[in-house]
Amino acid sequence: MAFQRLLPLVALLGLFVAPPSSAVPSLHPVVLVPGNTCNQLEARLTDEYEPPPATGCRVPRQGWGWFRLWENFTALQEDPSLFLNVCMEGLVEALERVGYREGENLFGAPYDFRYAPAAPGLASPAFSGFSSSLRHLMERASQRNGNKPVVLVTHSLGGLFDTVFLDQTPLRWRRRVYGRTPLVITRDRNYSAEDMAEYLTAAGFSEDEVARYRTRALPVTLNLRAPLVPMTAMNGIGVPTVDKLVFWDGNFSGKPQLVNGDGDGQINLETVLALQRLVGADPDQPYFKSILIPNTTHKGMISDESALKRVVSEILGASS
Repeated sequence: MAFQRLLPLVALLGLFVAPPSSAVPSLHPVVLVPGNTCNQLEARLTDEYEPPPATGCRVPRQGWGWFRLWENFTALQEDPSLFLNVCMEGLVEALERVGYREGENLFGAPYDFRYAPAAPGLASPAFSGFSSSLRHLMERASQRNGNKPVVLVTHSLGGLFDTVFLDQTPLRWRRRVYGRTPLVITRDRNYSAEDMAEYLTAAGFSEDEVARYRTRALPVTLNLRAPLVPMTAMNGIGVPTVDKLVFWDGNFSGKPQLVNGDGDGQINLETVLALQRLVGADPDQPYFKSILIPNTTHKGMISDESALKRVVSEILGASS
């Protein structure tokens, strides 16, 4: 399979709705990996379920069968009154305008955001299932588009899922940061990213919770590697973003003083620069470009017109 031009854009995502049979044949297929707020959770009631009595709160009693637990873009389309979150409608429409079509060269890869990728050597059935499905989806997308390499477009948490996915796939298949900067400040001591376990203990987390951080969350981060496939990272900057928390008296139950720096309102600039160092300094990384878009928020990367033009331009560049 030809996947030499996988292109994770660490700032994008999507769901999509488009008419069939009008895709531009020269375009590389795109697979969109969303952030956590755009994934959909559903539950199903069986015959063993016993409905509770009416609550009197004017909330309709849920019937049997599948129903949505997590309101997302799809739900918004069905009921505009649920206008709580918009999931990349602008990005999808921008891609459609240049010839992308759902099910032909535009695909989505949702995941269960409740289950983070597991550390190496630990089982994670949910993430393993996602990885298997994503791999098969990419293979089918490539086959349906003349074996063209696939462009992976991710946003927010989807970027982490995608990076771990790529790291766990064979390089042959793919190619067909921690510092001492204080994050939490108190009168007696500071906590950097390397001290996070100690901070969690000081903040009152249980031994079991801290142990899960040490054995599950931390190893995932420490094992992040350059994907070793061409990568473009796009991030917003110029927006006040929390850099540090100050609990000067050491009372972690109180409200901290926030110290802002640069970033996109959610991801600070230091994190973006750490990604540049991690990927850009790897001698085996074939191509890496970091694009910083001024005065753009985290969600603005997939909704602001100027940002969308740059995103679509990079995607089209993968097809040239």
